[in-house]
Amino acid sequence: MRMIEREHLRGLFSIIASPIEAFDEMRHQGKGSLELATLLYLLFFFAVIANRQWTGYLFNQAHVERLNIFIMMALSLGLVLLWIIANMAVCTLSDGEGSLSDVYVTTAYALLPFLLMTPVIVLLSNVMSLGEGTYYTLMNFVKFGWTGVLLFTGNMSAHQFTFKKTVFTSFLTIAGILIILFMMFLAFALVTQLYQFIRTFYNEIMFM
Repeated sequence: MRMIEREHLRGLFSIIASPIEAFDEMRHQGKGSLELATLLYLLFFFAVIANRQWTGYLFNQAHVERLNIFIMMALSLGLVLLWIIANMAVCTLSDGEGSLSDVYVTTAYALLPFLLMTPVIVLLSNVMSLGEGTYYTLMNFVKFGWTGVLLFTGNMSAHQFTFKKTVFTSFLTIAGILIILFMMFLAFALVTQLYQFIRTFYNEIMFM
């Protein structure tokens, strides 16, 4: 694995100042890094856990004593993986120019606002009063909104789409995620029923 170079780190943080230019440089000048993107995904996973476990009790509805690492992995890395798969499927059919590695990297880099703001919001939530909940909500809105804008911009740059086409394919990507989730649920239900049938059939034979 190649070491993460300073140029890759500069390319990452340049997204904050000029996201469109930064994503274009990642695609055309090779300033994106698969290694850095993978590290960002790991940090995203830990940020989601930190947000759940350490947010101040006034703003935290989670049962922190019931942490399930596999559920948290599904809600963080699992959803990101679904986005990448659905986006590649939709954009390939829509003549998108982005490769799998392009989508993998741009999606990871788009998570930067989430990674930067989550620790700050978590810390502030432990000293804020309930009356300051508006500020807590506003910070989270900015965090998710900013991340969404970068995700949209990165997607547009990776596939060389127009603004309108990016909007269209983004909606199709979300629809694709819902379809995949439905198919996974359906497959799980069928496997469960098949298991119950085989178990019941086996028990009846054994006790005849």
